[in-house]
Amino acid sequence: MARYGNILSLYNCSDTDAAKVIPVLQNKQVIFQQVDHTFFIESTSKDNTAAVVDGIRTLQLSFTFFHDSNPFKSKLFYSDDIDPQVIAAINRILFQ
Repeated sequence: MARYGNILSLYNCSDTDAAKVIPVLQNKQVIFQQVDHTFFIESTSKDNTAAVVDGIRTLQLSFTFFHDSNPFKSKLFYSDDIDPQVIAAINRILFQ
């Protein structure tokens, strides 16, 4: 089964608004990791990804969604200010 690494970035929203995304992602049965107002999402198909985007659209939030964000598995996601375990989870979502 194909796996897709996606990045959802929310703009101009509160933490309460961002929290509304979590039930949508859980309902669509995707694996995700949240860092502030950015969600790193593993979807299982293009249909599943479209369903996630449709669900987020119902929340009427400003967002950017990058599907299959980086197909080059040799690259990793790095950050100096995020817990290494969170980075490991993000890398699993995006690159495995």
